[in-house]
Amino acid sequence: YPLFIDHGLKQARYIEAPGLPLGVGKTPRYRQFSVELAPGQALILYTDGVAEAQTADGKVLGYERFAETVLRNYSNNAETFYRKIYRECLEWSEKVSGDDITMIVICYPDSRSKV
Repeated sequence: YPLFIDHGLKQARYIEAPGLPLGVGKTPRYRQFSVELAPGQALILYTDGVAEAQTADGKVLGYERFAETVLRNYSNNAETFYRKIYRECLEWSEKVSGDDITMIVICYPDSRSKV
C-alpha cells in the first residue's frame, strides 16, 4: 500500500488502495484514486521488496518498521529523502536482500522547514 507521511504531525499511514500490484497479471483492472498533499507531506510508492527486506538470519523489515524508518528520515528534498530511506533499509538488511528495492518518493516541501 502507498505510505502517506505528514511530517508536521509526525504521522505515517498506509493508504488502502484496492486492486493488484503493478505488473501482476496480463489484463489487470485498476481503480483510480487521488491523494492531495499539503506542505510537509509526502507519498511513498514502493515494491514489496522494501517492506519484505530480510537480514541474513531471516528477520523481515516489515511495514511498521518501514513506516518508522520513513518518518525518521524525512526530508523536504525528494532525492535526499529517498537516499536516506534506501540507505537505512540496506543497512538494516545487512545488504543481503534478494528482492528488488524500488521506491518513488513524492514530496510537497514545507518552506518553513529546514529538514
